[in-house]
Amino acid sequence: MSGTDWEDASKFYGKLEYEGLKVGVAHSDRGKGITGGLYGLPVDSRNSATDRHTFIDAAYTHEIGTIEWTGRLAYSEYEYIGDYYYSPTVPSKDLATGKWWDAELKGVTTLGAHKVVFGVEYQYNARQDQSNYDVAPYALYLDDKQTSSRTGVYAQDDFALTERLIVSAGLRYDAYSYGDAQINPRLGLLYHLSERTVAKLLYGTAFRPPNAYESYYSYPGLAVQNTALQPETITTYEAILETSPVDNLRLAAVAYVYRMKDLITFATDTVSGLQQYQNLDEARARGIEFESEYVWKNGARLRASYATGHTIDDTGADLPNSPHQLAKLNASIPVSEKLRAGIETQYVSSRLLAGSSIPAYAITNFTLSTARPWHGLDLSASVYNVFDRQYVDPFDNGAQGGLMPQDERNYRIKATYRF
Repeated sequence: MSGTDWEDASKFYGKLEYEGLKVGVAHSDRGKGITGGLYGLPVDSRNSATDRHTFIDAAYTHEIGTIEWTGRLAYSEYEYIGDYYYSPTVPSKDLATGKWWDAELKGVTTLGAHKVVFGVEYQYNARQDQSNYDVAPYALYLDDKQTSSRTGVYAQDDFALTERLIVSAGLRYDAYSYGDAQINPRLGLLYHLSERTVAKLLYGTAFRPPNAYESYYSYPGLAVQNTALQPETITTYEAILETSPVDNLRLAAVAYVYRMKDLITFATDTVSGLQQYQNLDEARARGIEFESEYVWKNGARLRASYATGHTIDDTGADLPNSPHQLAKLNASIPVSEKLRAGIETQYVSSRLLAGSSIPAYAITNFTLSTARPWHGLDLSASVYNVFDRQYVDPFDNGAQGGLMPQDERNYRIKATYRF
Protein backbone atom coordinates (compact mmCIF):
# COMPACT_ATOMS: atom_id res chain seq x y z
CA MET A 1 0.00 0.00 0.00
CA SER A 2 1.36 3.42 -0.96
CA GLY A 3 2.46 5.69 1.88
CA THR A 4 3.07 2.99 4.52
CA ASP A 5 6.87 2.68 4.35
CA TRP A 6 7.91 6.12 5.60
CA GLU A 7 10.49 7.33 8.09
CA ASP A 8 11.03 10.69 9.81
CA ALA A 9 14.04 11.09 12.10
CA SER A 10 15.96 13.86 13.86
CA LYS A 11 19.05 13.71 16.05
CA PHE A 12 21.02 16.11 18.22
CA TYR A 13 24.37 15.53 19.93
CA GLY A 14 26.50 17.97 21.87
CA LYS A 15 29.82 17.47 23.64
CA LEU A 16 31.83 19.65 26.02
CA GLU A 17 35.39 18.93 27.19
CA TYR A 18 37.37 20.96 29.70
CA GLU A 19 40.56 19.54 31.20
CA GLY A 20 39.41 16.29 32.86
CA LEU A 21 35.66 16.92 32.46
CA LYS A 22 33.58 15.53 29.58
CA VAL A 23 29.86 16.17 29.18
CA GLY A 24 27.67 14.77 26.42
CA VAL A 25 24.01 15.46 25.63
CA ALA A 26 21.95 13.72 22.95
CA HIS A 27 18.37 13.41 21.76
CA SER A 28 16.93 11.32 18.94
CA ASP A 29 13.37 11.13 17.64
CA ARG A 30 12.38 8.58 14.98
CA GLY A 31 8.98 7.84 13.50
CA LYS A 32 8.49 4.83 11.21
CA GLY A 33 5.51 3.68 9.21
CA ILE A 34 4.58 0.01 9.60
CA THR A 35 4.11 -1.65 6.23
CA GLY A 36 2.11 -4.59 7.62
CA GLY A 37 2.92 -7.95 9.13
CA LEU A 38 4.29 -6.61 12.42
CA TYR A 39 2.24 -8.03 15.31
CA GLY A 40 -0.23 -9.33 12.73
CA LEU A 41 -1.30 -5.78 11.76
CA PRO A 42 -3.23 -5.31 8.54
CA VAL A 43 -1.83 -2.91 5.94
CA ASP A 44 -2.89 0.59 6.98
CA SER A 45 -1.03 3.85 6.39
CA ARG A 46 -1.92 4.99 9.94
CA ASN A 47 0.12 2.20 11.61
CA SER A 48 3.32 3.72 13.00
CA ALA A 49 5.95 3.46 15.73
CA THR A 50 7.85 6.31 17.39
CA ASP A 51 11.09 6.02 19.40
CA ARG A 52 12.50 8.86 21.50
CA HIS A 53 15.78 8.67 23.43
CA THR A 54 17.42 11.42 25.49
CA PHE A 55 20.52 11.23 27.67
CA ILE A 56 23.09 13.36 29.46
CA ASP A 57 26.43 11.88 30.44
CA ALA A 58 29.17 13.49 32.55
CA ALA A 59 32.60 12.01 33.35
CA TYR A 60 35.56 13.42 35.26
CA THR A 61 39.10 12.00 35.19
CA HIS A 62 41.74 12.88 37.77
CA GLU A 63 44.98 11.25 38.84
CA ILE A 64 45.53 10.61 42.53
CA GLY A 65 48.90 9.11 43.39
CA THR A 66 49.58 6.25 40.94
CA ILE A 67 45.91 5.70 40.05
CA GLU A 68 43.95 7.49 37.35
CA TRP A 69 40.35 7.72 38.56
CA THR A 70 37.32 8.31 36.36
CA GLY A 71 33.88 8.99 37.79
CA ARG A 72 30.83 8.93 35.51
CA LEU A 73 27.17 9.81 36.06
CA ALA A 74 24.45 9.57 33.40
CA TYR A 75 20.69 9.97 33.13
CA SER A 76 18.61 8.54 30.26
CA GLU A 77 15.00 8.52 29.12
CA TYR A 78 13.34 6.35 26.47
CA GLU A 79 9.81 6.42 25.09
CA TYR A 80 8.06 4.14 22.60
CA ILE A 81 4.68 4.99 21.09
CA GLY A 82 2.93 2.50 18.85
CA ASP A 83 -0.20 3.52 16.95
CA TYR A 84 -1.88 0.35 15.72
CA TYR A 85 -5.06 -0.13 13.72
CA TYR A 86 -6.12 -3.76 14.02
CA SER A 87 -9.57 -2.41 13.21
CA PRO A 88 -10.02 0.50 10.77
CA THR A 89 -12.21 2.31 13.30
CA VAL A 90 -10.60 1.39 16.66
CA PRO A 91 -7.09 2.87 17.18
CA SER A 92 -4.85 1.07 19.68
CA LYS A 93 -1.95 2.52 21.66
CA ASP A 94 1.13 0.53 22.76
CA LEU A 95 3.37 2.54 25.12
CA ALA A 96 6.69 1.98 26.88
CA THR A 97 8.61 4.43 29.06
CA GLY A 98 12.02 3.98 30.64
CA LYS A 99 14.00 6.30 32.93
CA TRP A 100 17.30 5.25 34.49
CA TRP A 101 20.49 6.45 36.19
CA ASP A 102 24.01 5.07 35.62
CA ALA A 103 27.04 5.64 37.85
CA GLU A 104 30.57 4.27 37.52
CA LEU A 105 33.90 4.65 39.29
CA LYS A 106 36.93 3.27 37.41
CA GLY A 107 40.61 3.14 38.35
CA VAL A 108 43.62 2.53 36.07
CA THR A 109 47.14 1.98 37.37
CA THR A 110 50.47 0.52 36.29
CA LEU A 111 52.38 -1.78 38.62
CA GLY A 112 55.65 -2.78 37.00
CA ALA A 113 54.75 -4.91 33.97
CA HIS A 114 51.08 -4.95 34.98
CA LYS A 115 48.38 -2.55 33.78
CA VAL A 116 45.37 -2.95 36.05
CA VAL A 117 41.84 -1.69 35.41
CA PHE A 118 39.17 -2.05 38.09
CA GLY A 119 35.86 -0.48 38.92
CA VAL A 120 32.25 -0.62 40.06
CA GLU A 121 29.01 0.24 38.21
CA TYR A 122 25.48 0.84 39.41
CA GLN A 123 22.29 1.28 37.40
CA TYR A 124 18.88 2.16 38.79
CA ASN A 125 15.87 1.78 36.51
CA ALA A 126 13.43 4.26 38.04
CA ARG A 127 10.70 3.57 35.48
CA GLN A 128 10.02 0.50 33.34
CA ASP A 129 6.41 1.15 32.35
CA GLN A 130 4.37 -0.61 29.67
CA SER A 131 0.73 -0.14 28.69
CA ASN A 132 -1.65 -1.08 25.92
CA TYR A 133 -5.19 0.18 25.35
CA ASP A 134 -7.81 0.94 22.74
CA VAL A 135 -8.39 4.69 22.41
CA ALA A 136 -12.10 4.76 21.51
CA PRO A 137 -14.01 3.03 22.82
CA TYR A 138 -11.49 2.91 25.70
CA ALA A 139 -10.36 -0.57 26.81
CA LEU A 140 -7.24 -1.17 28.94
CA TYR A 141 -5.29 -4.40 28.28
CA LEU A 142 -1.96 -3.77 30.03
CA ASP A 143 -0.73 -1.31 32.69
CA ASP A 144 2.55 -2.62 34.12
CA LYS A 145 5.04 -0.56 36.16
CA GLN A 146 8.39 -1.90 37.34
CA THR A 147 11.65 -0.70 38.91
CA SER A 148 14.94 -2.58 39.08
CA SER A 149 18.66 -2.18 39.73
CA ARG A 150 21.99 -3.68 38.72
CA THR A 151 25.43 -3.60 40.38
CA GLY A 152 28.62 -4.67 38.62
CA VAL A 153 32.21 -5.06 39.83
CA TYR A 154 35.10 -5.75 37.45
CA ALA A 155 38.89 -6.05 37.29
CA GLN A 156 41.38 -6.71 34.49
CA ASP A 157 45.15 -7.19 34.45
CA ASP A 158 47.29 -6.90 31.30
CA PHE A 159 50.86 -8.00 31.86
CA ALA A 160 53.86 -8.98 29.74
CA LEU A 161 55.31 -12.43 30.45
CA THR A 162 58.04 -11.84 27.87
CA GLU A 163 58.84 -9.14 25.33
CA ARG A 164 56.57 -10.91 22.83
CA LEU A 165 53.89 -12.52 25.00
CA ILE A 166 51.16 -10.49 26.74
CA VAL A 167 48.48 -11.99 28.97
CA SER A 168 45.16 -10.30 29.66
CA ALA A 169 42.94 -11.69 32.43
CA GLY A 170 39.69 -10.22 33.70
CA LEU A 171 36.69 -11.03 35.87
CA ARG A 172 33.28 -9.35 36.19
CA TYR A 173 30.47 -9.87 38.71
CA ASP A 174 26.93 -8.57 38.11
CA ALA A 175 24.06 -8.70 40.59
CA TYR A 176 20.47 -7.97 39.54
CA SER A 177 17.40 -7.21 41.59
CA TYR A 178 15.32 -9.45 39.32
CA GLY A 179 17.56 -12.45 38.54
CA ASP A 180 20.52 -14.59 39.49
CA ALA A 181 23.96 -13.00 39.81
CA GLN A 182 26.44 -13.60 36.98
CA ILE A 183 30.22 -14.15 37.07
CA ASN A 184 32.07 -13.85 33.75
CA PRO A 185 35.81 -14.40 33.19
CA ARG A 186 37.90 -13.32 30.20
CA LEU A 187 41.36 -14.48 29.15
CA GLY A 188 43.53 -13.37 26.26
CA LEU A 189 47.00 -14.33 24.99
CA LEU A 190 48.74 -11.96 22.55
CA TYR A 191 51.94 -13.12 20.88
CA HIS A 192 54.01 -10.89 18.59
CA LEU A 193 55.35 -13.19 15.87
CA SER A 194 57.22 -10.22 14.37
CA GLU A 195 57.12 -6.45 14.40
CA ARG A 196 54.24 -6.52 11.89
CA THR A 197 52.36 -9.68 12.92
CA VAL A 198 50.46 -10.58 16.08
CA ALA A 199 48.49 -13.71 17.01
CA LYS A 200 45.72 -13.71 19.63
CA LEU A 201 43.86 -16.42 21.51
CA LEU A 202 40.75 -15.16 23.32
CA TYR A 203 38.29 -16.83 25.70
CA GLY A 204 35.35 -15.27 27.46
CA THR A 205 31.82 -15.56 28.70
CA ALA A 206 29.01 -13.00 28.65
CA PHE A 207 25.29 -12.74 29.21
CA ARG A 208 22.17 -10.77 28.30
CA PRO A 209 19.49 -10.38 30.98
CA PRO A 210 15.83 -10.38 29.90
CA ASN A 211 14.38 -6.95 29.28
CA ALA A 212 11.13 -5.61 30.71
CA TYR A 213 9.19 -6.46 27.55
CA GLU A 214 10.26 -10.11 27.64
CA SER A 215 9.60 -10.50 31.35
CA TYR A 216 6.47 -8.44 31.98
CA TYR A 217 4.55 -7.80 28.77
CA SER A 218 1.15 -9.53 28.62
CA TYR A 219 -2.05 -9.26 26.61
CA PRO A 220 -5.38 -10.89 27.47
CA GLY A 221 -5.98 -14.03 25.43
CA LEU A 222 -2.67 -13.74 23.58
CA ALA A 223 0.48 -13.45 25.75
CA VAL A 224 1.39 -13.96 29.41
CA GLN A 225 4.39 -12.57 31.33
CA ASN A 226 7.26 -14.69 32.67
CA THR A 227 8.95 -13.15 35.71
CA ALA A 228 11.18 -16.23 36.13
CA LEU A 229 13.19 -15.58 32.95
CA GLN A 230 16.95 -15.95 33.34
CA PRO A 231 19.77 -14.37 31.29
CA GLU A 232 20.98 -15.77 27.99
CA THR A 233 24.65 -16.82 28.21
CA ILE A 234 27.45 -17.25 25.68
CA THR A 235 30.94 -18.76 25.80
CA THR A 236 33.35 -17.60 23.09
CA TYR A 237 36.63 -18.97 21.72
CA GLU A 238 38.54 -16.94 19.12
CA ALA A 239 41.87 -17.24 17.30
CA ILE A 240 43.02 -14.09 15.50
CA LEU A 241 45.96 -13.35 13.20
CA GLU A 242 46.68 -9.73 12.26
CA THR A 243 49.51 -8.61 10.00
CA SER A 244 50.71 -5.66 7.98
CA PRO A 245 53.21 -7.21 5.51
CA VAL A 246 53.83 -3.86 3.77
CA ASP A 247 53.06 -0.26 4.59
CA ASN A 248 49.40 0.74 4.14
CA LEU A 249 48.19 -2.89 3.93
CA ARG A 250 46.35 -4.58 6.80
CA LEU A 251 45.22 -8.22 6.81
CA ALA A 252 43.28 -10.12 9.47
CA ALA A 253 41.84 -13.61 9.88
CA VAL A 254 39.55 -14.83 12.68
CA ALA A 255 38.38 -18.33 13.56
CA TYR A 256 35.67 -18.62 16.21
CA VAL A 257 33.45 -21.01 18.13
CA TYR A 258 30.46 -19.72 20.12
CA ARG A 259 28.22 -21.68 22.48
CA MET A 260 24.94 -20.06 23.57
CA LYS A 261 22.58 -21.35 26.27
CA ASP A 262 19.18 -20.41 27.72
CA LEU A 263 18.25 -18.39 24.64
CA ILE A 264 15.06 -16.41 25.23
CA THR A 265 12.45 -17.73 22.79
CA PHE A 266 8.78 -16.91 22.17
CA ALA A 267 6.93 -20.16 22.94
CA THR A 268 3.65 -21.51 24.34
CA ASP A 269 3.04 -21.58 28.10
CA THR A 270 1.96 -25.11 29.07
CA VAL A 271 -0.28 -23.81 31.88
CA SER A 272 -2.24 -21.01 30.17
CA GLY A 273 -1.78 -22.07 26.55
CA LEU A 274 -0.79 -18.46 25.71
CA GLN A 275 2.41 -17.16 24.13
CA GLN A 276 5.30 -16.46 26.51
CA TYR A 277 9.04 -15.77 26.45
CA GLN A 278 10.96 -18.76 27.87
CA ASN A 279 14.58 -19.95 28.31
CA LEU A 280 14.51 -22.86 25.88
CA ASP A 281 17.02 -22.96 23.09
CA GLU A 282 20.73 -23.64 22.80
CA ALA A 283 22.90 -22.82 19.78
CA ARG A 284 26.43 -23.31 18.52
CA ALA A 285 28.26 -21.25 15.92
CA ARG A 286 31.60 -21.72 14.24
CA GLY A 287 33.22 -19.93 11.34
CA ILE A 288 36.09 -18.04 9.77
CA GLU A 289 36.32 -14.36 8.81
CA PHE A 290 38.85 -12.54 6.61
CA GLU A 291 39.41 -8.82 6.26
CA SER A 292 41.83 -6.67 4.27
CA GLU A 293 42.38 -2.96 3.78
CA TYR A 294 44.79 -0.97 1.61
CA VAL A 295 45.26 2.81 1.65
CA TRP A 296 47.02 4.62 -1.18
CA LYS A 297 49.11 7.75 -0.70
CA ASN A 298 46.48 9.91 -2.39
CA GLY A 299 43.89 8.81 0.19
CA ALA A 300 42.11 6.17 -1.88
CA ARG A 301 40.98 3.20 0.22
CA LEU A 302 39.94 -0.36 -0.63
CA ARG A 303 38.41 -2.70 1.96
CA ALA A 304 37.14 -6.24 1.57
CA SER A 305 35.75 -8.79 4.00
CA TYR A 306 34.40 -12.33 3.76
CA ALA A 307 32.83 -14.53 6.42
CA THR A 308 31.68 -18.11 6.31
CA GLY A 309 30.00 -19.78 9.26
CA HIS A 310 27.50 -22.35 10.44
CA THR A 311 25.01 -21.90 13.29
CA ILE A 312 22.95 -24.81 14.59
CA ASP A 313 20.49 -25.42 17.43
CA ASP A 314 20.65 -28.14 20.07
CA THR A 315 19.17 -30.69 17.61
CA GLY A 316 21.85 -30.01 14.99
CA ALA A 317 19.46 -28.19 12.64
CA ASP A 318 20.41 -24.88 11.00
CA LEU A 319 19.10 -21.82 12.80
CA PRO A 320 16.52 -19.92 10.73
CA ASN A 321 17.63 -16.71 9.02
CA SER A 322 21.32 -17.62 9.45
CA PRO A 323 23.32 -17.15 6.20
CA HIS A 324 26.42 -19.28 5.70
CA GLN A 325 28.30 -16.57 3.78
CA LEU A 326 28.63 -12.79 3.99
CA ALA A 327 30.88 -10.57 1.87
CA LYS A 328 31.51 -6.86 1.51
CA LEU A 329 33.64 -4.79 -0.88
CA ASN A 330 34.14 -1.07 -0.32
CA ALA A 331 36.12 1.44 -2.38
CA SER A 332 36.56 5.12 -1.58
CA ILE A 333 38.50 7.62 -3.70
CA PRO A 334 39.07 11.40 -3.60
CA VAL A 335 37.39 12.96 -6.65
CA SER A 336 38.73 16.41 -5.91
CA GLU A 337 40.07 18.40 -3.01
CA LYS A 338 36.53 18.85 -1.68
CA LEU A 339 34.70 15.70 -2.82
CA ARG A 340 35.02 11.99 -2.16
CA ALA A 341 33.20 9.09 -3.86
CA GLY A 342 32.50 5.70 -2.34
CA ILE A 343 30.94 2.52 -3.66
CA GLU A 344 30.04 -0.58 -1.65
CA THR A 345 28.69 -4.00 -2.56
CA GLN A 346 27.17 -6.32 0.08
CA TYR A 347 26.44 -10.01 -0.45
CA VAL A 348 24.24 -12.27 1.70
CA SER A 349 23.94 -15.97 0.88
CA SER A 350 20.69 -17.93 0.97
CA ARG A 351 19.02 -18.67 4.32
CA LEU A 352 16.45 -21.11 5.63
CA LEU A 353 13.09 -20.10 7.07
CA ALA A 354 10.35 -22.59 8.00
CA GLY A 355 11.83 -25.21 5.68
CA SER A 356 12.03 -22.83 2.70
CA SER A 357 15.08 -21.10 1.26
CA ILE A 358 15.37 -17.30 1.15
CA PRO A 359 17.30 -16.39 -2.04
CA ALA A 360 20.77 -14.90 -1.84
CA TYR A 361 21.22 -11.29 -2.88
CA ALA A 362 23.85 -8.64 -3.55
CA ILE A 363 23.20 -4.90 -3.48
CA THR A 364 25.39 -1.94 -4.36
CA ASN A 365 25.34 1.53 -2.80
CA PHE A 366 27.05 4.71 -4.04
CA THR A 367 27.83 7.87 -2.04
CA LEU A 368 29.31 11.25 -2.94
CA SER A 369 30.37 13.31 0.09
CA THR A 370 32.45 16.27 1.16
CA ALA A 371 36.06 15.28 1.77
CA ARG A 372 36.28 17.52 4.81
CA PRO A 373 33.82 19.66 6.78
CA TRP A 374 32.89 22.96 5.11
CA HIS A 375 32.64 25.45 7.97
CA GLY A 376 31.48 22.56 10.17
CA LEU A 377 29.00 21.24 7.58
CA ASP A 378 29.25 17.75 6.07
CA LEU A 379 27.13 16.98 3.00
CA SER A 380 26.50 13.66 1.24
CA ALA A 381 24.25 12.28 -1.50
CA SER A 382 23.67 8.53 -1.81
CA VAL A 383 22.01 6.05 -4.12
CA TYR A 384 21.07 2.80 -2.35
CA ASN A 385 20.46 -0.41 -4.28
CA VAL A 386 21.94 1.15 -7.42
CA PHE A 387 20.98 -1.75 -9.71
CA ASP A 388 17.42 -1.94 -8.32
CA ARG A 389 17.69 -5.54 -7.10
CA GLN A 390 14.57 -7.17 -5.69
CA TYR A 391 15.20 -9.02 -2.43
CA VAL A 392 13.44 -9.95 0.80
CA ASP A 393 14.31 -10.27 4.47
CA PRO A 394 12.33 -12.28 7.03
CA PHE A 395 10.47 -10.84 9.98
CA ASP A 396 9.52 -12.81 13.06
CA ASN A 397 7.26 -11.68 15.89
CA GLY A 398 6.63 -14.83 17.87
CA ALA A 399 3.73 -16.58 16.17
CA GLN A 400 3.78 -14.05 13.32
CA GLY A 401 6.37 -14.24 10.59
CA GLY A 402 7.02 -14.06 6.87
CA LEU A 403 9.05 -12.33 4.18
CA MET A 404 9.16 -8.57 3.73
CA PRO A 405 10.21 -7.01 0.38
CA GLN A 406 13.04 -4.52 0.90
CA ASP A 407 13.61 -1.09 -0.62
CA GLU A 408 14.11 -0.75 -4.34
CA ARG A 409 16.51 1.88 -5.66
CA ASN A 410 16.28 4.94 -3.40
CA TYR A 411 18.06 8.23 -2.89
CA ARG A 412 19.14 10.06 0.26
CA ILE A 413 20.66 13.46 0.96
CA LYS A 414 22.28 14.07 4.33
CA ALA A 415 23.60 17.20 6.04
CA THR A 416 25.51 17.15 9.35
CA TYR A 417 26.60 20.31 11.14
CA ARG A 418 29.26 20.18 13.84
CA PHE A 419 30.14 23.07 16.13
